[in-house]
Amino acid sequence: MINILNLHLSGVNDNGWLNLAITSDKHTVRKLKKLEPFIRYRYTEYNNIIKHYQKEPSNSRFENHSTLLKNYYLNAPTNLNPLILARRHNKELEQCPFCGRPCNPAILDHFVPKTKWPEFAIYPNNLVNQCETCSTKKGERFYCSISNSSKYIHPLYSNLLSKLEYEYDIQINNPTNMRLANISLTLKIPRNFRKKQRDRVKLHLKSLDTINFATDYAQEIYLKRLREAEKRKVNICNMLNDFVLLNTNTPENNWKVCLYKSMLNNPIIVTHFNNLAP
Repeated sequence: MINILNLHLSGVNDNGWLNLAITSDKHTVRKLKKLEPFIRYRYTEYNNIIKHYQKEPSNSRFENHSTLLKNYYLNAPTNLNPLILARRHNKELEQCPFCGRPCNPAILDHFVPKTKWPEFAIYPNNLVNQCETCSTKKGERFYCSISNSSKYIHPLYSNLLSKLEYEYDIQINNPTNMRLANISLTLKIPRNFRKKQRDRVKLHLKSLDTINFATDYAQEIYLKRLREAEKRKVNICNMLNDFVLLNTNTPENNWKVCLYKSMLNNPIIVTHFNNLAP
């Protein structure tokens, strides 16, 4: 997973987003102005919510204003909307920071769900890019009462996920039918991680079903490369090598890079591709 700590705004800074909201021309702006000091106070408590991940946040005091507050995100005023769109379509992100999938994660997720805590609807540190699958699986779920912990690790506050390594293993039981490959994925957690950190990582990945998702992705890409090789229009091994070289600085949990390395380290796959090379 890509490290996005640089997107974290220090302190309770919101880059003036709330100011833009209360100076907008939305017809509900007077109501928002009355809530402004209370929202700003809640911003000061956000860091503690994330830090004390083993404690479920107390119920929001803004339930009666939920529709009002969420609307400033869902139907952002003209002066605020460009900033939200810029965060959502950050082209520098080429991996989902929640799972590691190689993509441009253009869904802007509310880490602390806006449905239960609408006061954080337009707080930038609560908005995190993620892929469609992670967004669907995460939904409004946030806290696990069984593990007594937040289900997910906040990528703007912790780089634990970016330190993980993935390793694919591809078993070819019958070289005459390369499509019947058995692909599995091993997660490597750094040895210097403490038990609490290991438990947090495991809960995060389990909650998002990341291992199965990444394995399905690998199967799909592997079969796609096989089909391309069978067309005999490109040397697949050269293509894989070029991709790996171009992504030498990519974290060792980028699914495509990890898969290509595994394919290049498999002599049966390399031989097959070379025999089909134009």
